Amino acid sequence: LILSQPCSAMEAPFPLKQVRAVYPQPERLVAIGDLHGDIQSTRKALRLAGVLHKSKDEWVGGKTVMVQVGDQLDRGDDEL
Repeated sequence: LILSQPCSAMEAPFPLKQVRAVYPQPERLVAIGDLHGDIQSTRKALRLAGVLHKSKDEWVGGKTVMVQVGDQLDRGDDEL
């Protein structure tokens, strides 16, 4: 499956390119949704998933693939 940008070549302000949409299955996949700029809750979720160190902001998830869906910004005092 290949996705293209959602406008025609005549409308695009840049050259259209194909984007890869299918990837090999990872050993482990973690999905997190709607961070809303809440860094503390994001850290808690990542630690609960076992991909963030217990006391440091350090990736410990190895080959785990993490995807974030939904809003990243727009709420909270500590936007990512």
